[in-house]
Amino acid sequence: MVDESGNGYLPASGFVLRLVAPELVDGTSMSPTDDVDGLGRLAEELLATLNENSGVGKLRTVIERATAQRETDRFPSMGEFLAAWNEGSGR
Repeated sequence: MVDESGNGYLPASGFVLRLVAPELVDGTSMSPTDDVDGLGRLAEELLATLNENSGVGKLRTVIERATAQRETDRFPSMGEFLAAWNEGSGR
């Protein structure tokens, strides 16, 4: 979130912190892979309610890469993440 002065901060919400890349929490980095991680974590939360019989196995693999602990193991861009998501979902 950003305040009126343009200063960025994280709200003290446990749910929001679960959706934030680890390096943003500890302040070590800021890069496009942080956004990939965040969207991957949101997708993970949404897919948590589906069972494996609904065809989400391939998407779980995509999510695992998007939310990898190390930045260098994630998709380097949102475009590559979305391309893998579309392929995994059969689009």
